[in-house]
Amino acid sequence: MRATDQDGTEPCWLITAVTSYAGSAAADFLVSGDYAIAYPDSLIHFHGARRQTREMITMEGASGVAKDLRESNNRSASALTKNARNRFFFRFFSLRSSFPEHRKNNPTLGSDDDVFLDIITKNLSRMGRRVVDKARLRRDSYQAVSDYVMKSKPLRKSIESGDAKDHESQKKIEAEMLRAMVNFELRKNQKNADWSFASKGSRNSEKTSYCFMNISVTMATLNGCAVSGATF
Repeated sequence: MRATDQDGTEPCWLITAVTSYAGSAAADFLVSGDYAIAYPDSLIHFHGARRQTREMITMEGASGVAKDLRESNNRSASALTKNARNRFFFRFFSLRSSFPEHRKNNPTLGSDDDVFLDIITKNLSRMGRRVVDKARLRRDSYQAVSDYVMKSKPLRKSIESGDAKDHESQKKIEAEMLRAMVNFELRKNQKNADWSFASKGSRNSEKTSYCFMNISVTMATLNGCAVSGATF
């Protein structure tokens, strides 16, 4: 659908719609549109990656299959996020003028993010609200560790004194970041006797990726300011 013609003209602008139910590939097609419309009471169902095989799977092979499926899921989620990103920001800015009134009626809401999520959640189904609530909890969890890591003085010193393009500086920054993440997790779980890094490895890996992304943005910002002579 995104293919151009022999003259290299821009692809067509796609409007996708669901009137009752879109599942599996149909849900992917819906999100792929430049503008997506879901009729009231429509059900949109995404499922995880799957693999059909006739071969017998051993314990050793199962771990490899699980890894491949996880990576496939991550790639699919990234693609869906990329497709929906512009629509998401469109909704945010189109509703922004209503934020002050909504915050006035709901004084417990703090940031614009919270106000926006509260507005769109009211128009969702029960299952849709569960998805948003789960995403909010995950965001808050990742943001907490990211904020803690960015307050680390050794890390800030490494970022500000290092060259973002220098490989050795990058390694030092990543080492300080991981050290701060370890400290955060230890402080958070010091009273939890059942917790360990080994038992929560998958979630820690996701948090690591999130923090690496934030650090990369910070490094790019600081590097740009250094070039332009700007200061904080």
